[in-house]
Amino acid sequence: MTHEAISSLVSRNDDKALDDLRRLSVASDQFLRRTALDVIGRHQRGRELITSVLDAFHDSSDYVRRTACEVVG
Repeated sequence: MTHEAISSLVSRNDDKALDDLRRLSVASDQFLRRTALDVIGRHQRGRELITSVLDAFHDSSDYVRRTACEVVG
């Protein structure tokens, strides 16, 4: 999935969008994980994915951890 496609999930309010964001938050690519977390932070239902955000604090990528901090903030 492209970064643009992930970013477009912010406007979708369905369970599939949340499932996609949850799955992408643990993708092998750190930049996809970071984008997914950013979208989770802006999504209307993002609070439903709090476990994904909290798990990101233990990510190996500084980018992902920093984004998790921004989302919580």
